[in-house]
Amino acid sequence: MAAMLVALATFDGTASAATLEPTGLRFSAPSLTITYGDRLVAIKGTLQTSGQGVADEPINLTEYQQGGTRTDLGTVTTDSNGTFSLTTTLPGLGSIQARFAGDATYGPSNVSTTVEPSTRLPARISVDPLNPVTTGSTLRFTGLVEIQTPDGMWIPAPYTEVACTNGTWNGYWGLTDANGRFSLALPQFGTANSGPQWGVATVDDRASFAANAQSALAPVVLNPAQTRITGFTAGPQPASAQNGLSFTGHADVVIDGQWQGRFPTMNLYFQPRNSTTWTQVTTAWFGAGPNPGDFHIDALSPYLWNGTSYYLAEGSWQVRVEPSKNMWVPFSTDSKAIDVHVQTSVSALYVRRSGTSTRTLAGALILHPGPALETNLPRAVPRKTVKIYYRTKGSSTWHYVTAVTTGSNGAFTYSLTHRPHGYYRVVFTGSGYYNATTSSSAYFGG
Repeated sequence: MAAMLVALATFDGTASAATLEPTGLRFSAPSLTITYGDRLVAIKGTLQTSGQGVADEPINLTEYQQGGTRTDLGTVTTDSNGTFSLTTTLPGLGSIQARFAGDATYGPSNVSTTVEPSTRLPARISVDPLNPVTTGSTLRFTGLVEIQTPDGMWIPAPYTEVACTNGTWNGYWGLTDANGRFSLALPQFGTANSGPQWGVATVDDRASFAANAQSALAPVVLNPAQTRITGFTAGPQPASAQNGLSFTGHADVVIDGQWQGRFPTMNLYFQPRNSTTWTQVTTAWFGAGPNPGDFHIDALSPYLWNGTSYYLAEGSWQVRVEPSKNMWVPFSTDSKAIDVHVQTSVSALYVRRSGTSTRTLAGALILHPGPALETNLPRAVPRKTVKIYYRTKGSSTWHYVTAVTTGSNGAFTYSLTHRPHGYYRVVFTGSGYYNATTSSSAYFGG
């Protein structure tokens, strides 16, 4: 082992360097054991340097118990082999530290070992009546752990580790105090933890004489928690069915008597215009903002309801907190009738030839494609009036020809009369929430 270099004061007040031999303390056994009725132990160990025992050095022995109690067991001196020993009655379980402070020749060192029970005593746990708790709040356990002494008496079990349990899962540990009393807190009850009945169990540790034990499991009355939604907004505005809507807001739940951002079960609902029925559309997605409880819901278009395809402009929207097995007090936002427009376009405008003389202008009025429109749903815009315009080749002036109505599939046709070579186009001027659109030109060669 490397030597230890320290500074020592000289008589003239300056510092000179001196080399200390490093030392190592060790106990003869990895741990000590005692029984409840017999706490007499023989503590043995050695002080060494470079594999050789260090003689005639003082070793201070101290026991530390749970709860912060510190007991000075005394000071012993190493023999010619560097061995030290002390036979004493310990105050209880805990850990023993041997400490050598060092001197002018040898550096300091210390070592610790545990004092464990060789046998455990029967234990019992009594839990005070559990108070009702609301979803997400803290379920609190208080009570007493006792052990049975060899003479049959039940006495409090101090500094015993205990945990909340539902019979199969243990968690949220704590220690009994000097009087065997405990107080445990199980947070977010009813959300992160399951089971209708709960109790307290001891945990197998080395700091108590108490054997494994579990209290009777008691039912917990779980009441739904108050909820609210604030800042419910929709965007972007103005919105289009092609791009969809994005709803955001913030959800709070009363947790331990205070409003806190949480994630109750929430859904987005849609009500078609001229209907009194709401239908669930999708579920809220949380984690959309910097604060717990911030939510984000994307509403795409169209939605099918009772076999009919509805677009965003055709109804109102609402977010609701659902009871979800009586976990939450339901809450609904005000309904939002969003001004959303549907972008249209004229698809495949062309002049169709039939025989030698018949010419037909054909096309279809459809919903313009967009990321929020599912491609497998029909996009026809039926029963809308479109206007047909014509200009001669070489002219820039368009002339109104006629108006036609789209069919159930959005298609329209118009039989052309003989005109000079020129171009046709179709204009939809808009209707309600359907936006106006103008087609590209179709050439007519006669």
